[in-house]
Amino acid sequence: MTETIDARRRPFSKKFAGGGPRPPGLSHVLRTLAERDERQVSLREIMTALSDRSFGALFILIAAPNLIPLPPGSSFIFSVPIIIIAAQLVWGRTFPWLPSSILDRKFDRSILRSLAERLGPPLARVESMLKPRLTVIDPGLQDRLIGLLALIAGVILFLPIPLANFVPALAIVLLGLGMIERDGIVMLIGVLLILASIAIVAAVGGAAASVASAIWGYFGL
Repeated sequence: MTETIDARRRPFSKKFAGGGPRPPGLSHVLRTLAERDERQVSLREIMTALSDRSFGALFILIAAPNLIPLPPGSSFIFSVPIIIIAAQLVWGRTFPWLPSSILDRKFDRSILRSLAERLGPPLARVESMLKPRLTVIDPGLQDRLIGLLALIAGVILFLPIPLANFVPALAIVLLGLGMIERDGIVMLIGVLLILASIAIVAAVGGAAASVASAIWGYFGL
């Protein structure tokens, strides 16, 4: 049995956007998990603690490495899980599916502590500026639209375009933060960045087509 987390639970967006108490941010969840006494931690424990915010958290944790210079081809490693997770959100799942072999794989909690120490403080500062706002459409539809946009950004990350990873990766991170905090303004900025990414891809594609056409004409092919 590979499906081990209930995908039918009520979406976090409906609880939060509906006026319920604001849950702890991702930085607080990471810090709490890191401070537990058990020597090892599994992805299942992390995702269970994140509950219905797992989609947004996974977007942040997977896309964030693309914000720093990486060896050529590294974006492929991160784009594939983003595409898979985003497709599930478009499909309407309220919790991401992962095989038990991945969910139950344990790693040393010191790795999580290091992540919490490095990512936690800047993430907490960003979270302090976010709040639920501009939630003008149905939360379920909103999550599907975010999934579609993240899917597009993941495909752009997949493309071998030099120096074109930063903008779509930042867009995915902002979409993840917007999902967790239900901040429509942050999500809107993410949308604009994805539109900019599409424009960049179109411009690069057009330039490549023009060069190919010129070479074709030069050699009389």
